[in-house]
Amino acid sequence: MRGSSSAAPRRRSTYERMRGLLRDWDALFAELGAQVAGRTTQVRATYARTAARFAPRWQQAEQELDAFRDATVDDRRRRTPQLERTMEELRDLVAAARVPIEGP
Repeated sequence: MRGSSSAAPRRRSTYERMRGLLRDWDALFAELGAQVAGRTTQVRATYARTAARFAPRWQQAEQELDAFRDATVDDRRRRTPQLERTMEELRDLVAAARVPIEGP
């Protein structure tokens, strides 16, 4: 049973780590939104386009993560690759986000 006892903490840490990333990325986009609020129309439009691409993917990741949390051990193993792909896509989107905050 050693394998099963060591697997449980890893799943929990995977869930906690991914949940933390989602919170951080959500906070990042909220902060960007606050920073661009007083900027030019072009800057606000760039942010809006970026946020529009981010929001549905973030929601999908959150749904997949909630399903992962509530799944059986076998189902978690099945769900893990898709969850990791979703998180990687979201990570790439966050890394590629370029919202100019300089200017008038």
